[in-house]
Amino acid sequence: MFGYPEMPTVGTGGHAHDMMVIMTRWRLDPGQIEVVDDAVAEALRRKTPGQRMLMVSAGWTFARRWIAAAVRSQHPDWDQRQVDDEVKRRLQPWNRKNS
Repeated sequence: MFGYPEMPTVGTGGHAHDMMVIMTRWRLDPGQIEVVDDAVAEALRRKTPGQRMLMVSAGWTFARRWIAAAVRSQHPDWDQRQVDDEVKRRLQPWNRKNS
């Protein structure tokens, strides 16, 4: 689709770690985490520090909601506290390899 290679699959059921594995396999340059288009880089340079912080905050909120939705899907019997605890666990840097 759209000229991109087929999305690789990972067999553990859609955890955040699976997405990191998939995105790592899609890197254009294995020496870089991300390759930014020149036009995007210029647009980001023009943003104020406050605008950049809002972007980071929105990304963090999106990630938490996305992971929470995955946890709820995988554990429909869990209450909100259990979901929140699992989201927190998955977002802790020292747990990323095990998520």
